[in-house]
Amino acid sequence: MRDIKIKIKENKYELLIAFLLLLVFTGLFSLNRAAPDTYSLEAYEFLFQDNLPYFKDGRFFMTIFVLVLKALNFPYRILKLCSWALAFISLYFGIIIFNGMLKKSSKKGNILLSFLTIVNIFVLEFFIFSDYTGIMCLGILFAVISAKFFLDFLIEHKKKLFILSMLFSLFTAFCYQGTIALVVILPIIFTLKYSKSLKEFLKNNLCLVLVYAIPTFFALIIGKLIGTNRLAPTDVGFFAKIEKIFKGVISLLASTATIIPKYLFFILLIINILVVIIAFWKKEKKYLYYLFLIYCLLAGLIVPLAPQFVIDYENIWLVPRSSVGLGIICLIPILIYYIYGKKNEKVITVLSCTMLLLAIFQFRGYLLFGYHQIRNNILEEKESIKILENFYNYEKEEQKIRNISIYTDKNITYNYQDIRVFGDMNVRIGARPWGVKAMIFRSINRSLKDKESKDFEKYCQNHDWTEFNDDTIKIKDDTIYICIY
Repeated sequence: MRDIKIKIKENKYELLIAFLLLLVFTGLFSLNRAAPDTYSLEAYEFLFQDNLPYFKDGRFFMTIFVLVLKALNFPYRILKLCSWALAFISLYFGIIIFNGMLKKSSKKGNILLSFLTIVNIFVLEFFIFSDYTGIMCLGILFAVISAKFFLDFLIEHKKKLFILSMLFSLFTAFCYQGTIALVVILPIIFTLKYSKSLKEFLKNNLCLVLVYAIPTFFALIIGKLIGTNRLAPTDVGFFAKIEKIFKGVISLLASTATIIPKYLFFILLIINILVVIIAFWKKEKKYLYYLFLIYCLLAGLIVPLAPQFVIDYENIWLVPRSSVGLGIICLIPILIYYIYGKKNEKVITVLSCTMLLLAIFQFRGYLLFGYHQIRNNILEEKESIKILENFYNYEKEEQKIRNISIYTDKNITYNYQDIRVFGDMNVRIGARPWGVKAMIFRSINRSLKDKESKDFEKYCQNHDWTEFNDDTIKIKDDTIYICIY
């Protein structure tokens, strides 16, 4: 306990800076918000207990999290707040642990670099889904702990450290599969430092592959046995998948999901690479470090994409939450410099400027997406109130509604006008018919039976509305008909 107090006292400024950075970047997301998935979980799992969707997806920690809060009779709004708190705590300790790893290998940490590595630009999407947030970020913490044990394994060569690294890698996969790439990307940058020969370097990297591959394979098998996995059948050629993934990753990194300005990610990456190349120019064995930099960059690109190769072609979709490891790529040259470079004030100044620029635009992106999600929810609430008014008025004056029929018009509207959107971030609930159904179910606190209607489907397909109106709702007998515009 005395040692802990001493360490806290020695690192109090770093601890405070990490806390403030995290609070500033993520504080807005502590407010009550919703995505289409939020309504679905609340309706089907929290209220009706029809199924365990997270268990079927192999996300066992999310299942435990929901079951515990349900057992404690916590309302759903408190679940979302607890989720944010868990995310905050997980990321905070992830930052501190990773900064300690940098200190162990470079004698000097950098709290901003550690923050941007752990809370990278693509972590934003975790916060859009308020119910998922906590467990997704817990997955990041488990990945950092796995990386920490692997770094200790590189230094001490103890088998128990290797086993612990693999165990926490498995925990990462059971939180959220999109974070598993961090198990490789975070520790791989240290492998050259603790390899005295090419043979030892290859051995260390093979061990890292095992830390990633065995838990991932185990999680895939579990998912196939118990859940709705998306493992690929032999539907299309391998090269067709490569083409789709390649186009997807270029598009994602160029746009960065509109979180930061277009192409800024590539610009910062190129600047950081050039600065490190120049900084290492007079270093002994410089070409070894150049090759290692390329190696780490390729790992940072390929490992997050690996799961895309084993899922169905139609389900390949590169979005921030499934590719969180890609958000670290532009920081890899800086991490390499901090671990292997001879400290030079001019180099550190330039790299600090690129980090600061990234942090500023990343904060702007986090703030805008959070603000637009709140605006999006307000617009959704207005529409849901109108639907429910029709629902309750009919039940009051006519009869109880027992069935629901939902179809879409000719061209569904993906998002409200002037709302910042990318992938699943800030899509309107109307873009997900199952989300509309869940929203109604949780509002009326009961479920309705699905009912097909060819006539109403034809009616919807003959229209192309751009906003909500009374013609999008019909109620007849014991059925409510809703046309999603």
